[in-house]
Amino acid sequence: MELGYWNIKGLAELLRILLHYFKLEYTEFNPSSLEEAQQKFKSYHFSFPNLPYLVDGDVHLTESSAIPIYIAHKAGAHDFFGKQGLEHIHHAEILGVLRDIAPVISEAVRREDHVEFIGSKKDFFIRKFGDLSKKLSTNKFFFEQITYADFFLFAVVRSYTILVNHLKLDNLIENFKNLNEHNSRISELSGVKEYIESEEAKKRPYL
Repeated sequence: MELGYWNIKGLAELLRILLHYFKLEYTEFNPSSLEEAQQKFKSYHFSFPNLPYLVDGDVHLTESSAIPIYIAHKAGAHDFFGKQGLEHIHHAEILGVLRDIAPVISEAVRREDHVEFIGSKKDFFIRKFGDLSKKLSTNKFFFEQITYADFFLFAVVRSYTILVNHLKLDNLIENFKNLNEHNSRISELSGVKEYIESEEAKKRPYL
């Protein structure tokens, strides 16, 4: 498989973590310009040329919301997005909350008024993290089996923690013990631990 994305964490970091967790071998293409990326697109038959992309034989995919589904399918993790029925629906509900949080963290990194912006979102973060904490409760994972939502939560909490620590701001995650414990649990998983501790992962900037 080939994963294509800029040489940053960004939208592809969660995909890299999943590929390592499922122990799926892949190479990575990191374009240095939009022109180089567009030239690369011509080698494949994407319906929607974009970054990140994943190529696996005749399967050529883009969009960071679609690629994890294929990765789980490739790994044979059939309940990775929740078991069919209400669990699948509740899993989508959790993803909706996480997709509310992730863009706010990205915006905070891009802006010049990082500290003021994060401060203005304090109530938002407390409410969203609080809701996720209640949903997780005393469970190891959101559901009986590990799911994509667990990895997405890991990525969101990790990004938020690194950002606020860098800015020397209060880490609101410390108010939610179970979220901290959940992140520690995911970070120790085989494949995940090796990747996040690698020099490659440490050197790659967020944006």
